[in-house]
Amino acid sequence: MTVSLAIRSAYFERLNGNVEVDSRIVPVMDSFAPDEAIPPFIVLGTQTAVEQSSKTCRGYTVTITVDIVTRFLDPDGRYQSELIAGQVEDLISPDRWTDIQVQGYEIGDTTKEMDTDITSRAGNHYIYRKLLTYRHEI
Repeated sequence: MTVSLAIRSAYFERLNGNVEVDSRIVPVMDSFAPDEAIPPFIVLGTQTAVEQSSKTCRGYTVTITVDIVTRFLDPDGRYQSELIAGQVEDLISPDRWTDIQVQGYEIGDTTKEMDTDITSRAGNHYIYRKLLTYRHEI
């Protein structure tokens, strides 16, 4: 299994069924959400993997973006994306990844590289997206 697939699979297993808001499980999707998907939901988005190997060992720097999507009829809905982001942060926090084997790869340092908000309007709905990018040294 490639390091990218191992990390993506680990994120899906860690987040799917473990994040909820308003007593409802927030579904996790891989790469794209279907057109009929109703927010809130999480999409495992862009991912990079750079090999950092030497003669004696193979290492990687891997990033992955967690895209949290929420939608509301009023412009005050951003709070829900923050609640979901807090749960994701708790599940992905560095102390939970230290020295964990992920499909044969040992996770070293984990850092949150970026936290970005994107807002838009679609018809009479306000769309709030929170993009969290994590970096793992493997």
